Amino acid sequence: MNRSKIKFLQYGPLYIGDKKEIEINWVVQNDSEFLLKDVKGLAQFHVHFFDEIQPYSKVETKFKLPIPSLEDIKLDYGVEVMLEDPFIIDSSTLEYTIKTDTFTINSNILKIPL
Repeated sequence: MNRSKIKFLQYGPLYIGDKKEIEINWVVQNDSEFLLKDVKGLAQFHVHFFDEIQPYSKVETKFKLPIPSLEDIKLDYGVEVMLEDPFIIDSSTLEYTIKTDTFTINSNILKIPL
C-alpha cells in the first residue's frame, strides 16, 4: 500500500487580525484503491470522526478555533510571555484502518500571521 496516496491537509485564514476565533479546514484526500475505515482526525484542540472514506475521494470538515488573548496567555504562563507572530498550529494526526491494519499520518503545520 502506497501511503503517499492518502493526504491530510489543514488550511486556515491568511491572517488573524482582531478575530477572536478562526476557521480551520481539514481535508482528507484518498487517492488509493482502498476504503479507509474508522478515520479520525486528532489535534490538541479538536477531534473529528470521518467514519469511512471511499477510494479516490476527498472529504473535508471545518471547525472554529478560539484565539487566546494576550491577557489569557499571561494568566496561564506569566507576565513575561508574548503572543507569537505568526500564530502556529502544529500538525494534526489522521488515524485510519485499511482492512485490519491501522495507520497514522500527519498534516502540515499552519503559520498564520497576526
